[in-house]
Amino acid sequence: MKTKPSMFLFIVISLLLLSLFSCVQKAIIIPINRDDLLVIAGSYEGVVIADKSDPTDIKEVSVFPTNGYVNSVFTKDNYIFAIDSEDGLLIIDATNVYSPSVISNLNLGYNLSDVFVYGNYAYVTTYSYGLRIIDITDIEHPVEFSNYTDSLYIRSIFITDNKAYLIDASSKALVILDISNPASPLYLGKFDDVIYSPMNVYVDGNIAYLAVGSEGIYLVDITDPSSPSKIKKYDTNGYAKSIFVKENYAYVSDSYSGLLILDVTIPSSPLFVIEYKPEGSVQDVYIEGNIAYVAANYYGLTVLDITDKAHPIKLENWNNSYYPENVFVQNNIMYVSDGDYGLTTFDVTNKANPKPLGRLDMDGTVFETFVSGNYAYMANTDGFFVINVSNPTNPTIIGTNTEYDYFSNLYYLNSYVYATNNNGLVIFDVSLPSSPTVISTLNLNGSVEDIVVKDNIAYIANVSEGLTIIDVSNPSSPTFITRINPGFYTYDVFVSGNYAYVLENTKGLVIVDVSDPSSPATVSELNVVGDDYCGIRIKDNYAYIAVYEDGMIIIDVSNPLNPTFIKQIDTYAAIELFVEGNYAYIADYDNGIVIIDISNPNNAYIKKDMLNMIFTEITTF
Repeated sequence: MKTKPSMFLFIVISLLLLSLFSCVQKAIIIPINRDDLLVIAGSYEGVVIADKSDPTDIKEVSVFPTNGYVNSVFTKDNYIFAIDSEDGLLIIDATNVYSPSVISNLNLGYNLSDVFVYGNYAYVTTYSYGLRIIDITDIEHPVEFSNYTDSLYIRSIFITDNKAYLIDASSKALVILDISNPASPLYLGKFDDVIYSPMNVYVDGNIAYLAVGSEGIYLVDITDPSSPSKIKKYDTNGYAKSIFVKENYAYVSDSYSGLLILDVTIPSSPLFVIEYKPEGSVQDVYIEGNIAYVAANYYGLTVLDITDKAHPIKLENWNNSYYPENVFVQNNIMYVSDGDYGLTTFDVTNKANPKPLGRLDMDGTVFETFVSGNYAYMANTDGFFVINVSNPTNPTIIGTNTEYDYFSNLYYLNSYVYATNNNGLVIFDVSLPSSPTVISTLNLNGSVEDIVVKDNIAYIANVSEGLTIIDVSNPSSPTFITRINPGFYTYDVFVSGNYAYVLENTKGLVIVDVSDPSSPATVSELNVVGDDYCGIRIKDNYAYIAVYEDGMIIIDVSNPLNPTFIKQIDTYAAIELFVEGNYAYIADYDNGIVIIDISNPNNAYIKKDMLNMIFTEITTF
């Protein structure tokens, strides 16, 4: 298995990218007309519908992928209005939340930033062309009705009482329009007594609340829209990105300082209540009753009980982003070894729309999971675990053994689990799942990466020692047979028929004849794309190989003496894969899971790219 990049380095790079694209990569979470649902714009993920009926257990309901990244979403009745960087304004029918579908779209060009639906019109803001007003009276045939171009670089919009409040980034101002006649928006006034451009606006009564980045927040009197005036500036500790106001409390998304709650009963004298710091950079918050939904980019959605504003209680952290190290599929259930998070399960009956089922959070870094029947066998940095997955919506640890740790790979066969780590081979008896027992060990030189057991023989990929072959006919007393060194940096092995298919970083695919395990012989080599070969599976005379930044390659091995390159599928960072039926499942590290249709290997294609989501903004209609 390919060693993953440093999580710290990944987070740093991700946050730098997020800061560069903070104006265009948005994710909005809003409730649609049903009380138990949230709608999420997840940047490159598309539009996601989630179930929040139990605030302690948020679940994904469905995903509607888009061609670009979703900047903004808004809901009205059963419709979702989504702003997508490639598709423009998408109008999605979510009557069936399990299978939402586009009923119309309007290509408004690039640089779209926000959408707000008011009456029979959708107000779309842009970074280059001002405000575009779309008539949605005929929901299946929206048409551009009018526009407002005196302000061109509009970051966000809020509408109430026939007035539109625009954040004009170019003039660093809050611009107020009268839209009682949508055909001819009328300029009323502006507030520009700020140093930096505001990020977001929320209007409550006669006060506009502005989130102004490093300046904190501004409370602006808009009683006279022609002459808005500052009531108070409140400096926050972080970078104010958005604000939500309800019942005399202001909730400020203050980036790395967290969620700031202020009592604004007296607008001229806001009172500090609490600063709550979830993981990550807080981008936005939505309040519903006594529940706060807090979005923190890659760290997902934190759900808080704010009945006592001064003492928020964490109910849930729903993190739809994951960093798969390994993937295993059985009976249309996909088990993802989720890096630093644990085990995540998905229903992949519909390969184009996998549905999250359950999650098991664990300490340590999870490297490997092997599933057989009702049990998943998992290895992480803390030890070895047996998990009951008879109910995949609620995987539960039932057995633990911590005598050894830092396992790199597992293989289950006939009530035994063969586990490898830096010390060599550890064999567990799991006939009693609640009490896994070490029955033997075998020290091996080098760093052991992968293992396959067939016909009482264990084939082990050893980074510096090549292919090591072990007799495990008596699991209590494994015996070294021999090794064959196809080169250095041997990372993975798969055995099919009389051949072991070994991945070696400098030679690529090395095919070894193991018809006589005591006398293995290399019969061919094929290096297609370089030196990052990570994982391999064989099915129907084809080898499917994960090659890190080069994605997945397919090789025809019907003649092991002459393997032939067939196709390459480009993914982000393929570090492991699993093949079942007509599909290959790629653990694509920080890109998530990629599902590839291999029913015709010559024309294999990506069926689903389960991109990680970025949670950044929350609003409602």
